[in-house]
Amino acid sequence: MPVERDELLTIEEAKARLAVLEAGYRAKSKALRAYIRVLEADGKEHANDE
Repeated sequence: MPVERDELLTIEEAKARLAVLEAGYRAKSKALRAYIRVLEADGKEHANDE
């Protein structure tokens, strides 16, 4: 969802795009935190450790 230099956005449109990006990053960071907790609970350094 990059903004081209010649693309003009209203403040509302820019805020909406920002909200979508922030929500995506929050979801990814939550998923990664959960994954790390699982690995730590299992005492594994890598997901494929035996």
